[in-house]
Amino acid sequence: MDGGLSLETIAELAIALAGFSGLIAMIRSGPVHDWPPRARLAFWITLNWSMASVFFAALPSILHPFGVTGWALSSLIIGIALALGVILMLGYHVGLTRRGFPTQNGWHWVGAVSIPMVGIVSTMGSGSGLISSPSYEWYRLGVLACLLSAVPPFLASFRVRSDEPSDEPRQRKEEAR
Repeated sequence: MDGGLSLETIAELAIALAGFSGLIAMIRSGPVHDWPPRARLAFWITLNWSMASVFFAALPSILHPFGVTGWALSSLIIGIALALGVILMLGYHVGLTRRGFPTQNGWHWVGAVSIPMVGIVSTMGSGSGLISSPSYEWYRLGVLACLLSAVPPFLASFRVRSDEPSDEPRQRKEEAR
C-alpha cells in the first residue's frame, strides 16, 4: 500500500468528526428539535456522512466472508450510496428553502455537492470499469470523499445563527389541527 490514508485512518477521522459534532450539539443551547432547521440539517448531514464513512471503510471486510474479494462491488455500492446521499441532502435543502428557511451559507452547498460528486465519479467509474479497473486506491478515494462531504456542513453549523427562528411552533400548530 502507498503512503496515503488507510481505510482505518479514514474511519478514525470520521468517528472523531462525529464525536466533535456531538460535542457541539451538547454545547449548543436546547434540544436538537428546538434548533433552527438549517442547524439541524447541518448536524444530521455531518453525522450521516461521518457514519457512512465508517461503514464504507469496513465494507470490504464485511463482504469478504461472502466471497467478495474484488473492489468492483464495494465501489459500486459506495457510488450508489453517495449519489443517494446527494439527492436526499439536496431534497432537504430545497424543502427548507421552500418552507421559508433560506440558506445563509451558499458556499457550503457548493462543497457539499461537489465533494461527493468526486466520490461518485471515482467509485462508479472504477467499479464499472469505465475509468480504470477497480482498485483499492479508487475505493479509498470514494471513502475519503464520503468523509470530506461531512466537513462543509460541519463548518456551516458554526455559521448558523442561534437566534434564527425554529420551525417547532409551526410544527406544533400543524400537529394540533
